[in-house]
Amino acid sequence: GLSDPAKAAIRACRKMESLVNLWDLEPNNGLLLERSEDEAYLAAADGDAWVAYFPQGGEVVVKLQVPNQAWSIRWIDIDTGEWGPKSEVEADDLLTLAAPGQANWCVVAKRKF
Repeated sequence: GLSDPAKAAIRACRKMESLVNLWDLEPNNGLLLERSEDEAYLAAADGDAWVAYFPQGGEVVVKLQVPNQAWSIRWIDIDTGEWGPKSEVEADDLLTLAAPGQANWCVVAKRKF
């Protein structure tokens, strides 16, 4: 049904879609380094954007397809459907990501042009 957790997940998905076209993404867990089993999952779009899902928080390293770039990073709390932290970072070829908490988190990263 349309429980409160379902409503929050839908809000989170809509926030994610406002940042990146989901149909442009392809699963690519191969870009995740230092990842424990089931710690995080990643889908990427031609090196310009990617989305990672952390089911219980955690920290991973992402191997960037386009090195030496600036990235806009936006976290979304899936349990509440609310925005989380936002930042801009510059990275060589690796970027360390740590979820803001131990719950369900999604992060959207877009390359800044």
